[in-house]
Amino acid sequence: MRPARLNPLTKEATTNVIQNHARILSGNVAYGSVSNTDQSRNINGVWATGITPSTPNTPFTVNHILGRVPVGFHTVRINAAGTIFDSGVTWTATTISLECSVASAAYTIFIF
Repeated sequence: MRPARLNPLTKEATTNVIQNHARILSGNVAYGSVSNTDQSRNINGVWATGITPSTPNTPFTVNHILGRVPVGFHTVRINAAGTIFDSGVTWTATTISLECSVASAAYTIFIF
């Protein structure tokens, strides 16, 4: 039995792959935009925004589209002097559960 042959990449696709690898190796990791549609994103993760519950330290759920259980998250922006942290509830391939030390904080996180 002959091994299957892979279809060769087009010249444009090959160029894009090489440019992306060069950008990453040069230290230019791109998170993309909060809309999760930015083609320059070259890290496996998604953005999420929202408002924390009106009671501090109350678990809240954040939906995501990773299709796998995340490893973690980075708080990129929060409009209050608080901390967002893991609630201890098991994360899934579509949701994570967090808490915040202050009430009603607007946040932007990157889930990876």
